[in-house]
Formats: sequence, structure tokens, C-alpha cells
Amino acid sequence: MKPITALFTATLAILLTTGCASIGQGITERDWRAAWDALQPGQSQDEVLTVLGEPREKKDVANAKTPTIDRVWIYTRPEIVGYRTELTGEHDIQLPNKRVISVPDYEDEEVREIIIYRLHWADGQLVAWEREES
Repeated sequence: MKPITALFTATLAILLTTGCASIGQGITERDWRAAWDALQPGQSQDEVLTVLGEPREKKDVANAKTPTIDRVWIYTRPEIVGYRTELTGEHDIQLPNKRVISVPDYEDEEVREIIIYRLHWADGQLVAWEREES
């Protein structure tokens, strides 16, 4: 195997085994959930940046409905939201009477969606946060 091919293969193997949820997100799924569950009103933006990383988007808010909220951070993450059963093929089984029947094979397949997380800020302090499925 050529050195460049070996390097590419090793890099690909590392990326696949470290978990797709952490690729491009800067934080593993387990760490994300722990940090999300630990959020508390009054936390500073620096504290949240330390545990969640940079958001995908930061929006200034000027809204009469929520006059106390001045900024919203938006994070997005792919998450498993369920499973669906898929027919993957068939295999033959021989019965005791020598008759052969075909039996379907099924596998559970992960269903992933992009989940949107919003953090609401007032004067640099966390006031609310929400998770919404897209």
C-alpha cells in the first residue's frame, strides 16, 4: 500500500470511529448532552462558550414580544430521533420435513434529524434555552 493511501485510510478510520456526531460540531454527543443539561439561568456567555463551543449563528433580537431578550444563539446538531425497520433481504430455512422456505431479514435503521437549539440572552446572561426538532 502506498504511504499516501495508508495515511488516507488511517485518517478515515479515525474519523469514522470517533463518531459522526462529533465531526464538525466540536463536541461529542455525550459531552453536548451533559453541557445542555447543566445550563442554568444567569450563566455568562463565556461559561457557555467553554462547554458548548461556538454557535452556528448569533442573532441580535429586537422583538416587542420578548423585550428582555437581546440576543439569541443558535446551535444545530444531527441526532438520532428514532428507528425504522427496513427489509434487507431474505434467507432460506430448511424445515424438518425437508421443505425450504424463504424468511425475510429486517434491520433497524437510525432516523436522524437536524435539531435546533436556541439560547436566549439578556445583558450577557443566559435567560432561557430551548430544543426544537426541525
